[in-house]
Amino acid sequence: MRGEEVAEHLDAPPAPHPRSDHRVITEAPDIAIRLARIEDRGFILELCARTFADLGDYRATVAGWLDGTDTVGIVAGTAPHQLGAALLAARRAIGFGRRPAAELLAIALHPGARGQGIGRLLLERAERIARGWDATEMRLHTADSNLRAQRFFSAAGYEPRPAKTTAYPSGETALAFARSLR
Repeated sequence: MRGEEVAEHLDAPPAPHPRSDHRVITEAPDIAIRLARIEDRGFILELCARTFADLGDYRATVAGWLDGTDTVGIVAGTAPHQLGAALLAARRAIGFGRRPAAELLAIALHPGARGQGIGRLLLERAERIARGWDATEMRLHTADSNLRAQRFFSAAGYEPRPAKTTAYPSGETALAFARSLR
């Protein structure tokens, strides 16, 4: 996990942009949102395995993401009361004059933590980190059957994007969403 490269961007507010609809991050004082550490690996692997179990076995995939040089983990809560996690990856720009993007690889919450705004805090922190990378867009995929996630991402300003049809290991269609970070 590449936490040291983004640490300086976590405590400074994002620079305002005149065309941005960026909302101010308002973290609840009793919920810690922080970069994942090596000791969070087991929690993240288990949480993602449980959360995405109906889409296939994600242990190897999530382990690969955690081992990636372009991946940052974010955790909500403190041990032993961790509530959720998000994984974010930097994506290089392809083509002349294009700027980099970021990809939200996963966002998962402990079932008892849902509906309390923790997912939104994780997503806002991921967007903040991506802005620190100078990413102009955040991309993600969610399952076609996951209407709750689709509503969550739509409410946060993400829009469906046409993309090559991809599928999860279970065979379910993965829908592409994106949001401008400008």
